[in-house]
Amino acid sequence: MSMLFASVAPGTAVRVSLPSAAPALIKVDDLSSSDGIVMTGIGFNLQSNVQYLQTLNERVYVYVYGNNPGQAIVSGVAMSRLCTTMSGDVSGGFAQAWNFYRNNRVSTRRSRATFIVAGVTLRGYIDRFASRFSSAESGLIGFDIYMTVVE
Repeated sequence: MSMLFASVAPGTAVRVSLPSAAPALIKVDDLSSSDGIVMTGIGFNLQSNVQYLQTLNERVYVYVYGNNPGQAIVSGVAMSRLCTTMSGDVSGGFAQAWNFYRNNRVSTRRSRATFIVAGVTLRGYIDRFASRFSSAESGLIGFDIYMTVVE
């Protein structure tokens, strides 16, 4: 195992596949955890459109108007430099995340995107992308892709 890491330059990512690894619990349309990108988390919040009215005689009236749009966020880490896989293929990570956003944002795609979290499907519109350097030495860039959930 140490020979694997001795043969690459510092800041280069190498993917090691394990036959016993569990499948991913996060799926975002055609964005996948590949050689240059790792999805690290997902979060979402959903809320009903509801109003509560408490009266002086200790009654509470609940008025339900449907559901408000929710918000989902997928976080990940991408390699800014090209990554070498075990088979010798070369691929970039940050460009993959950025191109996914550019091709799937609501102003371009105009149809709903899909985030799947442990079997739960969220549908909505991708409307925001944020990034930050996680580690300048290793060339890691953190990113977040935001989706307004409508279903």
